Amino acid sequence: MLDARTIPHAIRHADVFGAIDAVVPGFARNVIEPHDPVTS
Repeated sequence: MLDARTIPHAIRHADVFGAIDAVVPGFARNVIEPHDPVTS
């Protein structure tokens, strides 16, 4: 699990995408992110 709330804002985006890119097929990663995207 990656709790992005504890990562400084300046590097959060890169860390989250790096963690997602590191997921091996057949496995999963939980990400807690303090972002509430708005869908259109």
